[in-house]
Amino acid sequence: MISEEKLSSLRDHWASYHHHKEQMAFSVATLYLAAATAVVFKAADFWPPRVPHWLIVKLLIATAILAFAFVGWQLRNRETAAGIVRACEDLLRDGANEANREDAPEPPFWRGVPLPVLVTRKIEELSRRGEFLAGPKSAAFITYAAMGAWTLAAIVALTLAA
Repeated sequence: MISEEKLSSLRDHWASYHHHKEQMAFSVATLYLAAATAVVFKAADFWPPRVPHWLIVKLLIATAILAFAFVGWQLRNRETAAGIVRACEDLLRDGANEANREDAPEPPFWRGVPLPVLVTRKIEELSRRGEFLAGPKSAAFITYAAMGAWTLAAIVALTLAA
């Protein structure tokens, strides 16, 4: 049986984790956008005479790939946390009945996270209804769109400056 106290504790833990992942993703995205902006406005300075152009291009491509991968990883973890928080909040608000509060001997996993059965069922229910992932997916799309646009702008600026 899962108590309201355990649900509240689970929600609070994942809400804190959600906030941390959000801060990490958006901090790195902001740093990336600042760097891309610097490349756009100072593209000629990125071609120093003694450094081979291919080395600079490879370094910039590697940095872009790593930034996109890191931001994506953080946003996926944020999305997982958002689902767990939403499920816990719904269960606490609805006051799930005692018959549904039975835990399995081994907790089921959702996205690699062991959770009480009741929480997993609620997440699956919300997922079927398409409710809890709209916000995190919109934020991820906007973040990727901004990073992608500035990446393209940096590529164009570097190409013109070369």
